[in-house]
Amino acid sequence: MKRETTLEADEVALLARNEAVATIHEDAVRVGRASIAEVMGVHESMRRSDVERFNREVHALQRRSLVDYALRVRGLLAEDDAGPWRQKVERRPAGARNDLLREVGVPGALLLLDAMEPVPDEPAQASSLEEALARVADRCTCGYAKTRAVPRRLCLVCAMSVNDAWLFEEQRLLERSPQLARELDAIFDPLLDRIADMRNSPMEGFSDLAASLRRKASGRIAKANRAHREVKAQGDDKSWQELATLAALDPRPFPAGDAKRWKRTGWGSARLSAVALGEGNPEVKERMTKRAQTR
Repeated sequence: MKRETTLEADEVALLARNEAVATIHEDAVRVGRASIAEVMGVHESMRRSDVERFNREVHALQRRSLVDYALRVRGLLAEDDAGPWRQKVERRPAGARNDLLREVGVPGALLLLDAMEPVPDEPAQASSLEEALARVADRCTCGYAKTRAVPRRLCLVCAMSVNDAWLFEEQRLLERSPQLARELDAIFDPLLDRIADMRNSPMEGFSDLAASLRRKASGRIAKANRAHREVKAQGDDKSWQELATLAALDPRPFPAGDAKRWKRTGWGSARLSAVALGEGNPEVKERMTKRAQTR
């Protein structure tokens, strides 16, 4: 029996064989990403109380872009392409994202929606922070990748590089502290389940509830770190601390808010900050898929 392809794979294949739709899709992605970058720039100094408004503005931009894209391509799509796509979308679980795909009803919508997440596609994993910064120097707008002078706030590409490096360094430290690593996994596992379920079925006040869950997890992570302070003292986490300080300068309000508590929280802060990105974080996205399949 032929294995069914994913919705993403279907869209990639369609765009590869339909040049007219691909051209419109490419333009929609470019304009959509620019609109998201603009609203992020406006909100770069926002406080936690503004997160809900930020979410509403992002969702409104996403919907507007998808509807515009659908209007432009609808007459260019054969039913042999659109029909099977709609059938797959209908089988996806209820939720804001999937409901929007059903409303729009045209192939390419999922890739466009993914492209307009507040977190851009991540580049290939760099072997070091220096390598990562060198890769983004031509797109850096805060100066850090070019001069290493620490700005008041990092630009998005530098923040992504710093956060990747911080998480990698944290994982390296925890490999040498297996008991603490296991205790942290036990804290993150139910947290990821809750966040995945909430994202699969969005609710009123989602951002505030998710932030509250992460703050509670932060307290448990801090307690685990205190219990292992002697083991931690045997390792050198100077690099982790330096990266944590930089991570707190992230322009995105979600990870920055969690990163700022790194001194109090301890090891596990980088992972918690990454989880704050929601579907922009591979771990959260994977858990969302897993939880949706078990319902």
